[in-house]
Amino acid sequence: MHDLIDRQIGLVVFNAAYDLTMLRAEATRWGIDQPDWDRLLVVDPFVIDWGIERGGLGPRRLSDVAAYYGVVLDNAHDAAADARAARDIAYEIGKRHPGIAAGDLRDLMVSQVAWYAARAEDWNAYAIKVDRPLDDPAGWPLQSPAFAV
Repeated sequence: MHDLIDRQIGLVVFNAAYDLTMLRAEATRWGIDQPDWDRLLVVDPFVIDWGIERGGLGPRRLSDVAAYYGVVLDNAHDAAADARAARDIAYEIGKRHPGIAAGDLRDLMVSQVAWYAARAEDWNAYAIKVDRPLDDPAGWPLQSPAFAV
């Protein structure tokens, strides 16, 4: 991951706030050298889809989003299959919404932070009513320790 960060290559991660937070926690637990998380560029089809489609899709599990974008997801929950599907979804989003890919990855990062915060605020309004855990509106692409899994 250090090489991706140094070369400023985007990492496609579906629901990055969960996966990257878990990766950071496991690296900490095992004493593995942490990458420079602040410089990591992330393309998160989960967040991008929510930002451009809002309520148009319904459930947003990887399988739901893959089906919506016509991406085949064979062997769901297999890491390689899920990663390929996330990449293919990101590609399909870019084809359908060329304005999303018009800037550079840093511009997309700014948009994703805002979309994630808006999604978290929507979720939190519901979660308070039904006594569910709250999401960290500032928790993308990594959740703060107070909200971490």
